Amino acid sequence: MTTLVLTIGLAVLSLLGMAFAGTQSPGLRQTLGAVVLVGASCAVLATLFGDDVADDWMPQLTMFAGVLAVGGGHLVTRAVLDVVDASGELAAEALLPGGSWIGALERLASYVSLVAGLPEGVAVVLAVKALGRYPELKIHQQRSADGSTDRASVGERFIIGTMVSLLWAAACGYLVVAQGGVPLVLR
Repeated sequence: MTTLVLTIGLAVLSLLGMAFAGTQSPGLRQTLGAVVLVGASCAVLATLFGDDVADDWMPQLTMFAGVLAVGGGHLVTRAVLDVVDASGELAAEALLPGGSWIGALERLASYVSLVAGLPEGVAVVLAVKALGRYPELKIHQQRSADGSTDRASVGERFIIGTMVSLLWAAACGYLVVAQGGVPLVLR
């Protein structure tokens, strides 16, 4: 039951963190991100060491792990990007607008794909994201090559954010898959 309790608690904390810490200081986002990361790591460790969730609680675990994938992934990804861009020079919304929404949808689609047993869905998500962002990343690359702006690290920020986001969705999917959980529509 530790896995279930941690997942539910972290999902609620993630939603509250997204609602109230989104525009606050990077320090608060980093703290919340660290708390969610440590808690989710504990949930994954509990699952690894045989903490079974009863079958009648699997729908709840599936739902709250999905909420954790989207909400917690937002906090953790923002915290990692705050650390990577400590100077604040690369404001996410100014350079790649809509990144938070795209990341949330990316985590949700990846989580659903993994839990449904369709890991190739993650490749589709990555392809759609890369093709959708390619024109913006190309513009930033050309500007940095011209010397008109020093934005070469926009691409690095994009890759780091994507990797953190996907790893988070995979960890949340693991919480369900390791328990033998399958979405109700596939049973």
